[in-house]
This record gives sequence, structure tokens and C-alpha cells, in this order.
Amino acid sequence: MTIVVRRDYLHFVKKYNRSEKRHKNVTVYMSPCFKVEPLQKVQRWLKECKAKDSVSQPHVFKNYNTYMGGVDKHDWWISKYATTIRAKKWYWPIFIRIVDMAVVDAYIIYNLINTNDEKPATKMDVLLFRLCDCIVLE
Repeated sequence: MTIVVRRDYLHFVKKYNRSEKRHKNVTVYMSPCFKVEPLQKVQRWLKECKAKDSVSQPHVFKNYNTYMGGVDKHDWWISKYATTIRAKKWYWPIFIRIVDMAVVDAYIIYNLINTNDEKPATKMDVLLFRLCDCIVLE
């Protein structure tokens, strides 16, 4: 199944010409929120010329590149001080993971609130925030 751009929309095409050369480095993004237009000009490094060239980029690529890394950072904060538990029931690790995600989300919201105030920001790291959270919950 291939995807073809027609009149600013992405369409699925089931058959493709098998004689044409297929490139494995082709990136495909699909989003119902974005059309192909507006196209932005970006600089791309070309190996053949060993120079940068200007190419057009769809809006969905620009949006992805702007906001990528959020999930990776969230997972990194969870794994930094993850709660480990040995349980006989299958649902306990899932429950603990959800609790860890909620703590990290609360940490992100806490830092966003404190950086918007006029007073000097009192930033905490994740470990101190988790310790304060445990003290409050006791």
C-alpha cells in the first residue's frame, strides 16, 4: 500500500509499479489535522554534492519536528526514579507505572506554574519533588 498526495490530501493506493526503484529512507507521516500546504523551505544536506540544498517540506513535518521529544523526555523522567515492585498480580506494575506518570505530570505542571510567577522560581528536581510528594501523602 502506498500513499499519494492529491489536491492537498493524502490518498492510499493499493498497487504500485513494482519496476520502479523503492527507497527505504522515505519517511511517511499521516495526519488528518494537517494538509500538505503550506509548504516550508528547509535546508537539506545532499551527500552527492556535499552541500546544502533548499527543499520544500509539508506542514506536518514542521509540526512534528517542533514538538518531538516530549514523550522521550517524559519517559526519561519516569525512568530516572522509577518505582520498582515485585508483585504476583499482573496489574500492579501497570498501576505503579500510571502512578509514576501522574507524579511526573504533576512535576511538569509544578515547574510551569512556578516559572510564570513574578517571584523568583523555586525549581525542584524530580527526586526532591517525589520526596515532598511522599511526605505530603503520609
